Amino acid sequence: GLGLRCVARPAECSGGGIGRHACLRGMCRKAWGFESPPEHHSLDLRVDDGAPDLRPAFLMASALTIEKVEKRFGERVALDSVSVEVRPGELFFLLGPSGCGKTTLLRCVAGLCRPDTGRIWLDGMDITTRPAYQRGTAMVFQSYALWPHMTVLENVAFALRALRRPAAEARRRAMEMLERVRLADRADARPDELSGGQQQRVALARALAAEPRCLLLDEP
Repeated sequence: GLGLRCVARPAECSGGGIGRHACLRGMCRKAWGFESPPEHHSLDLRVDDGAPDLRPAFLMASALTIEKVEKRFGERVALDSVSVEVRPGELFFLLGPSGCGKTTLLRCVAGLCRPDTGRIWLDGMDITTRPAYQRGTAMVFQSYALWPHMTVLENVAFALRALRRPAAEARRRAMEMLERVRLADRADARPDELSGGQQQRVALARALAAEPRCLLLDEP
């Protein structure tokens, strides 16, 4: 994989593994107790393998571009001018401690939270103010967010019904996704009858059912 040059303390952030990653230590000052984060805690997205910095030509070089996004909740700074580039087809990781803004950033991309400032682009289209259902994104939440009163099949089909797909098509596609995650035999079960790992696979199947252009995974 590619090692991302992350301008944080090297001993606490490694660049190995599959895909690229960005360390978000500097995103939330409160998480680390800094009055103003030192320079070496800023987010740096230059790639160590000699590839050029993608930011100047972001509309041609990237599938997802997050440009100087800021988000506050009252006095708390959740996102502090965050910029991220993700290439087409790339597996990209966000690393950081609890409370540094990872989930907030994913929610901004998904359309579940609107940034105070900054822009978000997907496939060259500005989606900053678009509603979630018009973005072509899907998110698997850390809590899985399954409907407890629905069966496994109904949970997976729900995303398609929300997009106004015909009932028969939604059911067929949902079964295909359950077969892909090897849970077709639990289609009639309720979420509370599944293990935690099985619930996560249902959430993943639901996200994939709508064939999103961008899949967001919170603590996968």
